[in-house]
Amino acid sequence: LSVIGCHHVDDVVLDAPWTVSDALIKSLNVSVVVDGRLVDMSGQRTEEHNPFVPDPFESLRPSGAVQVVEIKSETSVSNIVSRVAHNRDRWEQRQAAKAKAEEGFWQEKHANAANGQACH
Repeated sequence: LSVIGCHHVDDVVLDAPWTVSDALIKSLNVSVVVDGRLVDMSGQRTEEHNPFVPDPFESLRPSGAVQVVEIKSETSVSNIVSRVAHNRDRWEQRQAAKAKAEEGFWQEKHANAANGQACH
């Protein structure tokens, strides 16, 4: 849905079929279908073609209705995994501090309730 917010996108078909047919394109009066390809900053493709997944635009490619857009990004699955692993210790420390503070809150609340004091 975040694609809808892009200023260069006129419309987005929600719940669209995986394979885009010529009939669908004509019925919706679509002039351009965009196929994004992830490439690294040097222009090398970073995603592998999966031979078990059919090309959703196969029937449209001969007509020229499909425009391939290269998306330069340093973000990849391996990059994300690396960042998560790198930040794991910091995250665990933050979660432990939150858990300790929460435990202290509940202990104080239960102690106050047991002594008949009002809880804040």
